[in-house]
Amino acid sequence: MKTIQFKTLLFCCFAALFFASCNNDDDTSLTPEQREAAFQMVKGPHEGNMMYNDLTSTDPKDQVDTLRMTWNMQTDSTMVIYQFPASIIAESITDDALKAAISKVEPRDLQCKTFFFNLDPVGFYISPITLDYELNYGEADHKVQVVFYVNHPLSQGNYRASMQYMAMQIVVAAIFIDGKQSDVLKDAVPFVFVTDKK
Repeated sequence: MKTIQFKTLLFCCFAALFFASCNNDDDTSLTPEQREAAFQMVKGPHEGNMMYNDLTSTDPKDQVDTLRMTWNMQTDSTMVIYQFPASIIAESITDDALKAAISKVEPRDLQCKTFFFNLDPVGFYISPITLDYELNYGEADHKVQVVFYVNHPLSQGNYRASMQYMAMQIVVAAIFIDGKQSDVLKDAVPFVFVTDKK
């Protein structure tokens, strides 16, 4: 129930702020010059809040938690989200041993590929690179991979130059264990990033 409410909230916020203005369905419509212009508007470091569903909350009115985050639009095709806390997804994992193991992983920089598809407002798809972990649980060593949606409508960002305001979302899609997709993830796990309003 919380996940549905959170996703609904995110969709409504994104739709109201950005998607109504992004009516361009052709991802290849921007020229190289336009992509460069879009990048110039968003390049460099950004700071704000990351919002996510708090599955540990017992208060139905307090289901969203926030964490201060920084990210950097490095080139017209790359972005890094600094110190991404994959441990947050532990509460969405059904296997108790894996949940305990992944809850202890240290935050790690999350590398992402980006693709600009709109100029006003700036719109870009986000393809996070899979996070790989070597974890010991269940009395064995395992390669655990946190896989995100890539080239997907739910994994994108927008920037309004007039407001100097960026919002973006990435979504954890699956957990792979020893090279195979598992069923330990209850549901997709969205993370929304919003810059501080100026």
